[in-house]
Amino acid sequence: RVNLGLVHEDQVIEQGLYRLLQNPEESDVDLNQVRNELRKFNERTGYFSEFFVMDTDGRIILSTDATQEGKIQSNQKFFQNGLNGEYIAPPVYEVSFSSYSIVLSEPITTGAGRTIGVLAARVNLDTLSGIMQAQTGLGEFGETYIVSANNAVL
Repeated sequence: RVNLGLVHEDQVIEQGLYRLLQNPEESDVDLNQVRNELRKFNERTGYFSEFFVMDTDGRIILSTDATQEGKIQSNQKFFQNGLNGEYIAPPVYEVSFSSYSIVLSEPITTGAGRTIGVLAARVNLDTLSGIMQAQTGLGEFGETYIVSANNAVL
């Protein structure tokens, strides 16, 4: 299981996100530095294709893909559920990426437990795709399927 909380082990990322989310107008956070730290973290793990941070209104204030910054995600389930706890969105086709996407999200909270934003990551589906396309052990006519927890074929 991949835990987005691992991102918080990087002090530059953690401190930058807290300062940015708690006082966005007066923040002296270097967005490029935090973005680069998130990219480096992702290069070490390879689990994700994008990290992004949303404020409590659902606006992306920081992303490893700077073209996503400023977009509003308030209607997305990964944002709404991510405000309250860890969430894994089911796969959806995203026209803007021309591919399927799975997003993990979780709240960013202060030491007092107040939610100040949502940390989200788009899963790198290349690894899953490789597993799905492997024919080893399936015989001549074998197929693979992804099935959700409620037994729906995805």
